[in-house]
Amino acid sequence: MKKSSVKYIIVFSAIVIAFALGIWVGNYSNAEQTYSLNFDKVVSYDSVCIGSGDTIWSIAEDRMEVSDEASLQTYVEKIKYVNDMASDEIHAGKYIIVPNFEVYR
Repeated sequence: MKKSSVKYIIVFSAIVIAFALGIWVGNYSNAEQTYSLNFDKVVSYDSVCIGSGDTIWSIAEDRMEVSDEASLQTYVEKIKYVNDMASDEIHAGKYIIVPNFEVYR
């Protein structure tokens, strides 16, 4: 095999490996961001007074129009993000901001 052919094969292989690695890293970073927050479709925000016995989950569930578990978890994470909350802990009498998102039907 000629020297130039070997160089071509090595360069081509390196490009293919780099491309494959780029796709893998891209998919991995997307998987890590399953619950990353995208507020492109926020319609408005509401201030909600927390009642006795309310949880962040019950507030999210009451305000959601889509009712699957993954969407509920994502909505809770978005409420926590908007309110700069590290945990689910809320207290009656306080207020939280709840984003309202555009819903596709």
